[in-house]
Amino acid sequence: QIANYAFYGCSKVTSVTIPDSVTSIGSQAFYQCTGLISISIPDSVTSIGGSVFSGCSSLTSATIGNSVTSIGSYAFQSCSSLTSVIIPDSVTSIGTNVFQYCTNLGSIRFQSMAAPTIGSNAFSQISSDAIITYRHGATGYLTGYSGVPTQKAAAGEFGLYTYEINTDGVSVTITYYSVNATGALVIPDSVDGRSVTSIGERAFYGCTSLTSVIIPDSVTSIGTQAFYL
Repeated sequence: QIANYAFYGCSKVTSVTIPDSVTSIGSQAFYQCTGLISISIPDSVTSIGGSVFSGCSSLTSATIGNSVTSIGSYAFQSCSSLTSVIIPDSVTSIGTNVFQYCTNLGSIRFQSMAAPTIGSNAFSQISSDAIITYRHGATGYLTGYSGVPTQKAAAGEFGLYTYEINTDGVSVTITYYSVNATGALVIPDSVDGRSVTSIGERAFYGCTSLTSVIIPDSVTSIGTQAFYL
């Protein structure tokens, strides 16, 4: 555990490596660490406390681990250099004012197929061009949050693949493949002219007859239980 206020106001810290042994990060643990540029929260962490990174004005990259279930209120408030964030499908609760005043935050992507609980003003006063995107086929999402519109990710089919077009418009995520697939499988490096950069959660779930899979170099991320049997 990282305790409340552990690194409060450590303005000269630029990067932090959190070990896999950490399961929770306390309130205001990195509050006003104005020099902090990036943070990667490991999959061991299940909860992020309130105001944890509030006021980290230099933070440009925040990776939230795939086991986090709750993000406390004001957790990323006033992270004015943050431009995009992906909320993993493990998250079921987002507190109030979490991304408020993240004035350059323009891309928010929800991975969950069921909308989490989202507190008031969670996305208030972020970029005026901001879009909240959720997965194709997901349920429970509103048409907008804190004045920020939502949109369903564009999807398509390529042979036996179902894919989503990522927010950059030039790459895709493989989201589904026929459970009747057999033998050897070579995942393409592009579909319909767009680079395949990720394999989504449970994309090949239950493909028990596959004997081998070749993943192209273009893929940079593989979702949880992507090849679970």
